[in-house]
Amino acid sequence: VDDYASAPDNSTLDLGIGTTDNFTIECFFYIPDLDGDSNQYLIYKNTTYALVLRLHPASSDVVTFEIYVLGSGWFKAQYSTNLSVGWHHAAGVFDNKESAIDTMYLYLDGNLVASLSSFALTGLINSVYDLNIGSYAEFYPFHGRIDEVRISDVIRYSGATYTKPSSDFPIDGNTLALWHFSEAVGDTIFYDTTSNNNTLTGHNGAHALPVELTQFSAEPVTSNIVLSWSTATEINNYGFNIERREIAPLQEEWKTIGFTPGAGNSNSPRKYSFKDPNPGAGKYIYRLKQIDIDGNSKYSESIEVEIKAPASTFYLSQNYPNPFNSSTIISFYLPNKSYVSLSVFDFLGREAAKILSKELPGGNHSLEWNAEGLTSGVYFLRLQAGSSIESKKIVLLK
Repeated sequence: VDDYASAPDNSTLDLGIGTTDNFTIECFFYIPDLDGDSNQYLIYKNTTYALVLRLHPASSDVVTFEIYVLGSGWFKAQYSTNLSVGWHHAAGVFDNKESAIDTMYLYLDGNLVASLSSFALTGLINSVYDLNIGSYAEFYPFHGRIDEVRISDVIRYSGATYTKPSSDFPIDGNTLALWHFSEAVGDTIFYDTTSNNNTLTGHNGAHALPVELTQFSAEPVTSNIVLSWSTATEINNYGFNIERREIAPLQEEWKTIGFTPGAGNSNSPRKYSFKDPNPGAGKYIYRLKQIDIDGNSKYSESIEVEIKAPASTFYLSQNYPNPFNSSTIISFYLPNKSYVSLSVFDFLGREAAKILSKELPGGNHSLEWNAEGLTSGVYFLRLQAGSSIESKKIVLLK
């Protein structure tokens, strides 16, 4: 967000000059959410050409490929669509027909989606302005991710459909510039992989990424609900409000039940968890409210989970998580007051740890056990209360 990379003016990046020049500009882009921002620029070269992504909050997303014709103004091949969250491939193609009528094409995810052939190219504006990836200079930034930006002096795609390129674009004699990006590295200098050396310089930390949630789940653990989520990258992440809404009986209002601090800025995966203790039997909906340091926020998808009424019989739940590293949660139910023995045995049947040996009241019980001192391997958790015995296989991975 609000980051971009630029290359100084270079003759190899000036396209569409002369009577026979064709060209293609293309890239992959990732939409993390449809937040209704407008005028987001993927690739922009002064007033010469642009591949523009626009998001409108009240209508469809609009993708355009734009060319400026000297003396005539802007011409656009425009397509309205409902873009899904995720990666997309877009390409703008200019076909000089060597006649009075030229044609421009816009391709999206393997299909021709728009074209325009009502103009004649007599020359394009060329100036000292940079080529920009991810914005029009620092204005109109693209909110998401961009990868594999390629500029070519040839028609790469034609017809109604095409086969999308591989994740790494190849270089050939018609490739004028090609940039690969690695978000794991976090560079602010990006080198053109062709011999034309159109080096990109990052501005405002072009490697920094918004908070990207990669996993969000909820699991009942006896009388508790354990939420877990992961992020791939974070920027200015203050933290997460955990919100809950009851389904039956229906609770109309979302209720904030906790807060987990974020990592601030991170280009490496992060894992989080939160335990909602004893919400009671019923069905619940949970969501995360991710909050930026500046106060902006957005919501995750909602997930549903159910806590069933306690059983009337003795049972031992599967530990969570399993496999586990050092610590895990163990839960069980006693129909009445009992003297309880809870132990861990190795694969040969030898007792490796005594967790619990005491009298407990009837009802749900849950505890956290740390397996520090034990080596990685398969163990068996054994619960005995009077004549009732139950076992579970557990896996310790360190």
